Parts: sequence; C-alpha cells; structure tokens
Amino acid sequence: MLTLANGSRAAGYEVAVAAAPGSPPDGFPGPVFPLPMLRRRAWLVPKAAGALRAALRRWRPQVVQAYNPGMAAVTAMATRRGSRPPAFVSVRGLPNEDYARAARLLRWTGLPVLACGPGVAAGLQEAGCPIIGTITN
Repeated sequence: MLTLANGSRAAGYEVAVAAAPGSPPDGFPGPVFPLPMLRRRAWLVPKAAGALRAALRRWRPQVVQAYNPGMAAVTAMATRRGSRPPAFVSVRGLPNEDYARAARLLRWTGLPVLACGPGVAAGLQEAGCPIIGTITN
C-alpha cells in the first residue's frame, strides 16, 4: 500500500486510504479515514459502507480501489456499485477453498476485478468471475 501510494504521489496524484485500525503503515502520504474491521462478519458491511461513503463525501476521489472481496462489498455499497465515484477491486491471494465464494461476492458487487497475479486470475476465472486484467505484484 505504501509503495503504491508513494508511487502515485511521485506521479502527481493525491492519495488517501480508508482502512481498518492498524492500517496504513506509518508515513502514509495522505489522509487516513478509519473503517471498522470486517473479519468476515457480514453484519459490519453496512456500517463500513457508511463510513466509506462519509469519507468519499469529504475527500471526493476520482477513483476508488478496493482490496479483496470484503472491501469490494463495502465499496460497492458506498459507490453505487462503482458508479459514483468509479471503483474497481484488486484481488491478491485467496485460499483455494475461498475462490468460489469470493467469485460470487465479486460478481454481486458489480465492480471490475483486477487480479494481482496469474494464479489469482486463474482461480477467479475458474470460479466464474470475469476479470479485466492481471498485474503481477
């Protein structure tokens, strides 16, 4: 996260992060908006979506990048399924047994999905989740 944020700043972009306690690392080069930790508890998704929606109203980003399926659900709710502002989700690694469940959730969100490696891309596609591309970490 810090490498991506610093690289974006060096390229002239402003960055912010909305994350659970303990994130981001010290030295993050932009505003930090707190979100509740989900820990696979679906009942916290609406609360986190409300917190993200408030952060988006305050900061007004041009694009939102979510990491992994749980935050994709939060982001989809906060951005009207990625339409205001535009949003997408990056999926890093998942345990093999989680690909089917993750694919269902990602399809529900309606967000474009970017895989962070060919193994993740293959796992998601085999589980029926279309991806827009792959960027190897």
